[in-house]
Amino acid sequence: MRDIEEYLYMKGWRREKKCERMRGAFSKGRLAYFISISVLACTFPSSSFASPGRPGEIFNFGAGARPLAMGGAHTAMSSDASSIYYNPSGLGMLAGRNAALMHSTLFEGAVYDYMGYAQNFGRLPGGWGLQMIRFSAGTAEGRDEFNNPSSAFSYSETAFAAGAGLRGVFLPALSLGAAAKITSRVLGNSSDRLMGMDLGAQYGPLAGGRLNFGLVLQNAASFSSGDTSDRLEPAVKAGAAYTVLPGLALAADVSGSGEFRIGTEYVMGPGALRVGYDRQAVSFGGGIKFLKSYQFDVAMLKHETLGLSNRVSLNYYFGGFNKPPRTRSYAGNYLDKAEENIRSGDYVKALENVEMAGGMDLEMKKGPWGEKEIRLTAIVKGLKLKELPRRQDALKIRGEQPDEANRALVEYLNGNNLKSALLAHSALGYAPNEAFYGELLAVLVRLTSFELRKDEILPRPMLIQEKLNKAAEIFYEQRFESALRQCEEVLLLDDKNAVAWTRLGSVYYAMGDREKARNIYEKAVKLDPSDQQTIDFMKMQGWK
Repeated sequence: MRDIEEYLYMKGWRREKKCERMRGAFSKGRLAYFISISVLACTFPSSSFASPGRPGEIFNFGAGARPLAMGGAHTAMSSDASSIYYNPSGLGMLAGRNAALMHSTLFEGAVYDYMGYAQNFGRLPGGWGLQMIRFSAGTAEGRDEFNNPSSAFSYSETAFAAGAGLRGVFLPALSLGAAAKITSRVLGNSSDRLMGMDLGAQYGPLAGGRLNFGLVLQNAASFSSGDTSDRLEPAVKAGAAYTVLPGLALAADVSGSGEFRIGTEYVMGPGALRVGYDRQAVSFGGGIKFLKSYQFDVAMLKHETLGLSNRVSLNYYFGGFNKPPRTRSYAGNYLDKAEENIRSGDYVKALENVEMAGGMDLEMKKGPWGEKEIRLTAIVKGLKLKELPRRQDALKIRGEQPDEANRALVEYLNGNNLKSALLAHSALGYAPNEAFYGELLAVLVRLTSFELRKDEILPRPMLIQEKLNKAAEIFYEQRFESALRQCEEVLLLDDKNAVAWTRLGSVYYAMGDREKARNIYEKAVKLDPSDQQTIDFMKMQGWK
């Protein structure tokens, strides 16, 4: 009889009161049969053999053949429906709606089934999901204390969980999530329920989108009801995933108890090969994507004692694999906010929103906003806008000087270095004694590699006139290249300045480029139809 109680205690099925009523329910032969079913049901993952007495081992059997083929090293890789199982923070990184199924026939009627579903929130960057797991060890015939047949009994566990995750919490690359779960255990006429909550975090991707870190605290809070004193035991897992080469990923997990898992995945077009290892078993498998939305995966594990077992799973991705990830639309929303921030002169907030967008969509950094983020960072750091909020506030005020300064900063963000530097000179010219605008000029001169021109620190109208005068002087000195630059810089400051266009045309005419001179003169006359002198000159050339 003590053997029965020890077995039930080992498997986390102990019922102190119920066991008294169940004495004599098993013969030794039937008990051995039932033990063999339950042990083989735990063949995957092998960590379940390491601690067979822990309640809630159903949460160690795995979810999805892809992570199982990688040895269960999925703490830093979860980003689909299986995130509820492995790390709920992965729900914050969902690309779109996803459903997953897994079925396993174990031994003598024992089965393990998993079902999961996840989808994005409507407007928030993240998602939620549900999962159901069921393990059934089949049915065995009971025996009384006289070894006579009695009523049959069975053992099963059914677990439900719901979770949610958010992306960009506190930091652009940080995802946080939580999942609540409840497990119902039934042994014969005895039943109980175990409840727990998991907390998870993922940080990344870093290193150009190749590196991710994950952390999960399982059963951070646990409760029980029914005829048991068991509780789901707290457990900590940390993991990392690294893309070594395009298509080749390496993942590793370590738990607080010292269990280590490692796995790798190599993706080749629609197919993938996977290998994993933990301290008791080697796993391997593969997968294939088909019909635009389906993914079929298989995992096999070679245990040193129990031999080979396998799992198969099927995933469905709503909208197909080529559907743009939902996170990309969230990124677009943050970029729209950044544009508004820039227009209002709030560069600190603009940078935060651009960084959030980059955390949602790595492809963003490959486009124009990637360079703009670099320039925005240089502005915020160079002007110390975070450390000195008064400077940021000064740029939000409307007026000739702050407006000109903002125009200079926007031109720098758009990659127009020369125009940015000229406008920075002009901004300081409105109030040369304002120290902040002097530093703004110094920062932009450094960032644009432009020379500081003290004689051009003038309000824009005066700066334009100064440059037109310079252009005229050096034109008569036949320094045409210098005159050309002066005219072009005036047009950067005011592209509708008819005088600048006329003088630019004269420079090209003097340099012998009559076709370009004619086109420029025509533009000048269009801007100022009353310029009779230019019109008469064009008639002399036969251009009118």
